Amino acid sequence: MIFRHCKFATGLIVISTALSPLSGEPPKVKMHLPAALSEDSLDYISSGLYLMLAAGTDAIQPPTPPAFHTAAGRPAGDDVILDPKVGPNTRMGDDPQELLDWPDPNDPDNMHHQAEPHLIRSPTDPGLVVGTFHEGRFSNGGAVNCGYAVSHDGGLTWARALIPGLTEVSGGPYKRATDPVAGIDLDGNIYLQTLVSTSNSGFNGGVLIMSKSTDGGTTFGTPLEIFRPENFGDWFPDKNWMAVNTFPGTFTEGRIVVTHTKFDGGPREIYTQYSDDHGTVWSTPHATTPPDVQGSQPLFLPDGSLVVIYWNFSPSLSSNDSIELVYSTDGGETFGNPVLVAGNLRQYDAPVVRDALFLPSAAVARENGNLHVTYQVRHNGVGRIMFTRSLDKGQTWSTSIPVSDSPNDGPVFNPAISATSDGQHISIIYYDHRNDSNSSNDNSSYLLDLYLAESFDGGTTWNASIRLSDVSSNAHEAVQTNRGRMLGDYQAIAPALGFDNPAVAIWIDTRSGSPDPFGVTIDRTSGTNLDVWKGLLFSTAELSEESISGDFADPDGDGVANIIEYLFGLNPRDFSSNPVTVALAAPGSTLPASAHPAANGGAPVMFSYHRRKATTDIDVGWQRSADVTLWDEETPLAEQSTLDSDPNFETVEASFDPGSSPEAFYRLKVQRAP
Repeated sequence: MIFRHCKFATGLIVISTALSPLSGEPPKVKMHLPAALSEDSLDYISSGLYLMLAAGTDAIQPPTPPAFHTAAGRPAGDDVILDPKVGPNTRMGDDPQELLDWPDPNDPDNMHHQAEPHLIRSPTDPGLVVGTFHEGRFSNGGAVNCGYAVSHDGGLTWARALIPGLTEVSGGPYKRATDPVAGIDLDGNIYLQTLVSTSNSGFNGGVLIMSKSTDGGTTFGTPLEIFRPENFGDWFPDKNWMAVNTFPGTFTEGRIVVTHTKFDGGPREIYTQYSDDHGTVWSTPHATTPPDVQGSQPLFLPDGSLVVIYWNFSPSLSSNDSIELVYSTDGGETFGNPVLVAGNLRQYDAPVVRDALFLPSAAVARENGNLHVTYQVRHNGVGRIMFTRSLDKGQTWSTSIPVSDSPNDGPVFNPAISATSDGQHISIIYYDHRNDSNSSNDNSSYLLDLYLAESFDGGTTWNASIRLSDVSSNAHEAVQTNRGRMLGDYQAIAPALGFDNPAVAIWIDTRSGSPDPFGVTIDRTSGTNLDVWKGLLFSTAELSEESISGDFADPDGDGVANIIEYLFGLNPRDFSSNPVTVALAAPGSTLPASAHPAANGGAPVMFSYHRRKATTDIDVGWQRSADVTLWDEETPLAEQSTLDSDPNFETVEASFDPGSSPEAFYRLKVQRAP
C-alpha cells in the first residue's frame, strides 16, 4: 500500500487513496490514534505497532494472491543442491496446541502464521541457541503471543513453546504481543524481551516486558514489566531491542540494556534503560539520541562500554537519510554526540513484503571490538544489501559497499549480520527473489529464498552469495499488512564458534503453506589468519612498519610478540602478562597418570596455555635449553587439549621430565606454518 503522503487531523489519520499494488483497488484506511501518535507519519513505526493500531479497522486488506509463479527454486527440497557447508533446513518445532485452540473469529488460519524472528547464541555454551518470534497473526492486527524455540545441540533440533504468562493464550494478562528479541548472559540465563498491548481494541497501551529462564529454557518465570508509561496517550514505546554484556571482568559485566523509540507526538527519540540484577530492577528510561530516529541496535564492546546504532530520518521524505551511533563509556548511563556511520542513504522498500526499511543490523567482534553494520538501501537506482565496518569503536567507518549479488537487480531485503569472535568471518543473510521467474519485475515477484553473503577477511572482500533455503517461499502465504506481506522487519544469524560449532540462521519460511520459523546451520570453512588479524588491528601506516606490525615485533612492550598475541587471542596494544603458566604436575591433574613419574623420581614440570581453535597457519612446538643460549627441540611426556570456557579457544597442557639436570629451561616455539 502506498504510504508516502498522509493527511493529519485531530486523533485521526486518513491515508492517501493511491492504488494498492497488491489489490489494484483504492484502500479505505481510517484509524483512530492516541495523541502520542497524532503527529507522526506511520512510515516510521514498526509492523507490530502498526498492526496493533490497526485492530478493528480495514487497514489490513484481505489477501488476493495472483496465480502461483513457476521458479527454479520451487521444487521439493531434495531437488535443490545447496553448498556442502549448509545444513538441512529445519522447522523450529510445531505450532503450540494452545495457540491452535485459541479462538479467532476473524480468521482461524492465522493461528498458523509466525513472523519476525530473532536468535541468540550463548558465548560460553556452544550448543545453546535460542530463537523467538511472533505466534499467531490476527487478521485485524497484532499477534496472539510471542513464542520461543530452544536448541541444546547448536541448532540441529529444537523445542518450541509460547512464552508463558505473557498474553491470555498462555495465562498472562496482556492482549497481544510483538517485536520479540532474545539474549543470554554468562550464567546461561535466557531473556526474551517483547512489546505487549494492554488492549484488544487498537493499541491503547504499550508495555515493555522481560521473560527469564534460569534452567536453559525448560521453564520461564512470570514476565516482568520493564517499562510502563504513566500515560499511554503520551508515550508509545516501539521497536525495542536488547543487549547483554557477556564480557567477563568488565565493569558492566552482566548488565542488560533495553532500547526503544518513544512516540509522543513530538520528536522521536531512542530511550535507554538497564538492569544490573539479571532483569529484576530497571533504571528509568532516558533519551539517548537526537530526534527523528528509529531502529536502535545496542551493542556492548569488549571493555564494557556501549554503542547504540540507529537510523536517522531526513527532515523530508524526499531527502537522504543516515545511520548514526552514540557511544557510552559507562555502559549506557550517559552518551556522547552522534557519529556518522553511513550517510546519503535512499530508502529501499522492497515490493510485496513488509521489510527492514529503516532497521540496520549490527554485530561486534568479541576479541577486537570491531563493529559491523548491514542495511538495505537504494544503491545506484536498485535495492542492495550494504556493509560498513569500524576498527576504532565506531569513531570512523569504511565506505559502504554492496554485498548482495542478485541477478537482474531483483528485490533483496531484511539483512542480518554476525561476526565471529576474531572479527574475520562476517556473515550476512538476506531474502532474495532471484529464483522467481518474474524476479526482474518487482511488483510481480512473490517467491523468495534466504541467501548468505560471507567475508573471511573482516569485510574487505566478499564471496558470491550462496543459497540457504532449499525451497522457495511464497510471500502471498503470509499475512497482509499496511506495507505488504508480513514475514518480519528483521531476522537473525548467530556466528560460528570455530570449526566445530557452525553458525545458525533463523528466518520465516512458507513451504508448509503458512509462515513458520526455520533454522539452518552453516559451517565455517576458513580459519583465522595472521595477516588478516594484523589488517584488522593495525593502520595502513603501521602495517608498513616491521617494528610495529612484524610477526616478532612487540608494540606494547609486554614481551609477547605479535605472532604469539595472535595465537593466544590477545591484543597487541594492551600489556599482557605471560600467557603460559607453569607448575609441578601432581596426581589428580588432568594429564594421564603415565605422565606423572619422572626419571629422577620427582614430579614433571607442567605448562598450560590458551590458544585459538580456528588457527591453521601457525606451527607450535617446544624447545629445551640448559643455558638459555642453545636450544633443542623437545617432545613432551604428554600433551593434550581441552575445551576452554570460551568455545573459540582451547586449553593446552604439556608436561616435561627435567631428569637429573641441575637446570632446564623450556620455551614455546611459535612460527608460521610452511
